[in-house]
Amino acid sequence: MDNDSFMRDLVAGFESEAKDLVDSITQNLLAAEKGGLDSAGYGAIYQKICRDLHTLKGSSATCGLSEVSDLSHRLEDVVVPFKNGSAVLPADSADLLLKGIDVVLDRVRLHVAQAAPPPPDPAEWGALMAEIEAAKAAPGEKAPEKAADSREAPPAAQEETVESLDLGENGWRVNARQVIRMMNEVERLRELQLRLTDQSRRLSSGLQDKKWLLDPVALEALLFQLQHAMIFNAEETGNLVDSLEEQLKDIGMLSFNTIAQPLHRQVRDLCRRFGKQAALSVVGGEILLDRRILEGLKGPLVHLVRNAVDHGLESPEQRDASGKHKEGALVIRAEQQGNLLFLEVSDDGRGIDPEKIRKEAVKRGLFSKEELAAFNESQLRQLLFHSGFSTKEEVTSISGRGVGLDAVKTQVQSLKGTVEIQSKPGQGTRFILTLPIELGSSPILSVRVGAQSFGLPLLSVQNIVRVHPEALRISRENWELDFEGRSVPVRDLGGLLRIRLPKKPAAGQPLLLMPFEGRELALFVDEILGDENLVLHPLPPEFAGVPAFQGASLLPSGELMLILKAGWLARAEETRDPFQDRLKALVVDDSLTARAMHRNMLESAGYLVHSAASARQGLELLETSTYDVVLCDIGMEDMDGLDFTRAVKANPRTRPIPVILVSARDGEKDLPDYWEAGADAFLSKKDCSSGRLLAEVDKVMKPKGKKP
Repeated sequence: MDNDSFMRDLVAGFESEAKDLVDSITQNLLAAEKGGLDSAGYGAIYQKICRDLHTLKGSSATCGLSEVSDLSHRLEDVVVPFKNGSAVLPADSADLLLKGIDVVLDRVRLHVAQAAPPPPDPAEWGALMAEIEAAKAAPGEKAPEKAADSREAPPAAQEETVESLDLGENGWRVNARQVIRMMNEVERLRELQLRLTDQSRRLSSGLQDKKWLLDPVALEALLFQLQHAMIFNAEETGNLVDSLEEQLKDIGMLSFNTIAQPLHRQVRDLCRRFGKQAALSVVGGEILLDRRILEGLKGPLVHLVRNAVDHGLESPEQRDASGKHKEGALVIRAEQQGNLLFLEVSDDGRGIDPEKIRKEAVKRGLFSKEELAAFNESQLRQLLFHSGFSTKEEVTSISGRGVGLDAVKTQVQSLKGTVEIQSKPGQGTRFILTLPIELGSSPILSVRVGAQSFGLPLLSVQNIVRVHPEALRISRENWELDFEGRSVPVRDLGGLLRIRLPKKPAAGQPLLLMPFEGRELALFVDEILGDENLVLHPLPPEFAGVPAFQGASLLPSGELMLILKAGWLARAEETRDPFQDRLKALVVDDSLTARAMHRNMLESAGYLVHSAASARQGLELLETSTYDVVLCDIGMEDMDGLDFTRAVKANPRTRPIPVILVSARDGEKDLPDYWEAGADAFLSKKDCSSGRLLAEVDKVMKPKGKKP
């Protein structure tokens, strides 16, 4: 290798080291500027910054990058006066040092891209050197060449682009250790292949040799040997798959912090620009993600953080006047459930004003006032994703052109994800991104509801308990579980999925305790089938919009099992029932034909109808749901309609519900029994078929002043 090629390779290798050093310097500069440390803490930070700059200086000189080495040396001189002190790093000094290390990294990358890059621009370079010399002469004071307005954007904030959050090369970098490990696994696979080939040969030979049929003992011995060999091979295969999956993750995945940590710098620069104060927190930064997903998330994260600082957070004066802490809170939270990534960007700022959205939508001619009057707040917030839409009155270099959120939605959709907005005026805003993660397997808990099986991400299940009747109590229309001193709402998975009417959990039935965003849900299922690591496959495009499911897994039996979204289960509890404003009727009859006829009549009149095939089932439904009218047959086997009506009227909670009794007989001699039981009306089945049903229902509903 000639010397020029060697130096180019050396510089290319130095780029990664330079980026790591610049990242370390940036984090320590932000910590020194934020303050709140003791003397030893400040000393350790400034010492670390000086060491990193010194390393940067020496390594760049080794690579022949003289201007980078010189600049690193000058920046180190700016930090040296702070090393023995205990002071907060002044914002202007931080501006200068951050600007300087940005230039250092830009020059290194330029040398990697070009064998002989042009020298720095003399005017810009001279101005930077003058600022550094002024800062060295008077540490902590503002350099005279800089503008006096502290809200002027630092150069990094003015020029910052999505590409500034760099993941390195487009390809995956693999070291020698990783290659050796994978080669070892290939050898194990080869050994496994040879064993399987030998066992297959022995089995084929045994099947072809008729003597095995005449010697059951020898045949049993052969099958016994093959059985043990298959068990061993299955375990070996599982170990190999787990090992290879971990190695692939090691090669192809990075922590979420890779793209989240640089945003601390962006928040700092934006706050300097707009005269605001904010602290950024990252939760779940240790989650490992495919580099391709991280690459796709860089842009949306940058836009959402900019949006939060510029649009969301108020000025310190405004926050103080409204009783908030002067420093706003920005939180980026990442959570993985199964093969779904939930990414949340939230702030505690002013929130989103729905009236501003309405006015802007009318102004832009998107909808009329009449059309917008029918929009709920969630629908209004979705308009913020419309191209060119913005409620910002002033256009700046950061926002106001209406391209940020449109770009966020477009990029998230390209990753096959979704984005939603939650906001409360005066309290803040949350952007929630949901993305599929297709690399690797996930632990899945299999459950049965009725005759159907479903999967749940095992990570979303905190605990599994069995129903004890004494730990259950009814609150309004819902069941609650008394668990370790907490009241946890209990829901039927079959009811949430609408594959059956919600029912009360029976004694001994399994309850899955699932925490979500600070709340808990106790989900009861009919049976727990087990848990195992399964590969989650995305749903076909035709079903991709189904909100309850995140994908499907192929079971060992060859069947497909749908995997539920834990977040959907939690939000399904909050989701407003589209039928909740309709009147509800309960039809109790052991005749399928009669139930169908009564249901059709009531539904045609606008009622939401539930039906029960027995009086006892009807009473169970009345325990967990509220109905506006009940239609009950008299002649049922387990409990007749008279006893059912007495039970309804004996319960103070259900006593006000009108009960209409239906009989196959027309005789009026039985009417006193009906009234004694507490019935509100009586119809013969002949009356029902002649059309009197709806009129009678309307009659008993009039005292309540209700119409369907």
